[in-house]
Amino acid sequence: MNKTACFFCFIFLLFFSYSCYKCKDLTYCPLPETGETYFSSYTDSSFWIYQNRNQSKIDSVYVENYKSSRIFDKTVDCVEGERREMIIRSKFLSSNSISCLYENPNCESSYFVMQGFGYSIDFSARNGVDTLYSINTWSNTITIDSLILPTGSRFFNVVMYNGRFWFAPHIGLIQYVSQENNDTLFLIKHFSK
Repeated sequence: MNKTACFFCFIFLLFFSYSCYKCKDLTYCPLPETGETYFSSYTDSSFWIYQNRNQSKIDSVYVENYKSSRIFDKTVDCVEGERREMIIRSKFLSSNSISCLYENPNCESSYFVMQGFGYSIDFSARNGVDTLYSINTWSNTITIDSLILPTGSRFFNVVMYNGRFWFAPHIGLIQYVSQENNDTLFLIKHFSK
């Protein structure tokens, strides 16, 4: 047999064996507990109402086009995770629609990304770790033990992202600097399923 025929037989066998590889059992990877604590409130029909200190600006932030689906890696790791996609709308948070993605492509960690500001907000949560961290090297994430908003509402374990966005457990975004960088809006009401 000539070398060309041997080469094509080898490629065919390699392709055939790869395409026939199937996972017998998929391992389900739940979203990390810390990520769920901060981001599970981002679901269909959720909304948040914010205002600035002198009450001259009021903003509603709401979720639309929410989709939740399973994601699979059947080639190497044989794992099943979850993906949540949505659009967030707001007047002062960003003039653009904000696309959000929250998923765990593996059993070790998840990530939450918000894009539409000219840059992105991104957090990661690892299994067994009780803090969020940013995957961007230029971003700054700080956990604050306690934060009191001008309304008198107190939140614990708040994560501040780049000095512009504050996230609280079981609520999500509780305070942010407006897109014009001239005002800070804080949460006065929220609803999530």
